[in-house]
Amino acid sequence: MFLEEGVPAERFAASYEATRSDHGPFNSMLVARRNLADGSVISIRGGTLNRLDASGMTTDPVGSSREQLLVQDFGFSTEIVGRLPPYDPPQTEP
Repeated sequence: MFLEEGVPAERFAASYEATRSDHGPFNSMLVARRNLADGSVISIRGGTLNRLDASGMTTDPVGSSREQLLVQDFGFSTEIVGRLPPYDPPQTEP
């Protein structure tokens, strides 16, 4: 269908809907990254905080400091951070 011409609107709409997902990784977890003036990088992915600098990378759980990190280190407003849902770790199957 990608290279076809004259595709009926119904077929296009059905194919488009088939690609949508309510469970994609970017729909269900917080992902943020910031390049800092000193050349280091901080990022949050889900419940993990990563810091990358000249000495290497550290990885730590965000825990209860998520809101503070987002405001102080990432520069988000308290209003935006206040609208985020609580972190809900993905469920693993037994």
